[in-house]
Amino acid sequence: MLEFKQQLVEDLATLQETAAKLPPLSAESAADWEQLMLQTEDLEARLSHIFAYTQPHLRLYRLPESRAYG
Repeated sequence: MLEFKQQLVEDLATLQETAAKLPPLSAESAADWEQLMLQTEDLEARLSHIFAYTQPHLRLYRLPESRAYG
């Protein structure tokens, strides 16, 4: 779990550094911005995954009355 969290922290820092270096969005920089957005989506997916296990109010899979059970 700690390795997963550390990787998230490192990846976020890398994304921030990358974004700071990108030029304004234009036809020439669009591919670089697209790559940044795809990497951000990946980070968000991993962050959501860890929140599902660590945030009690998000543990809907444990509640019988939740929609997860149909």
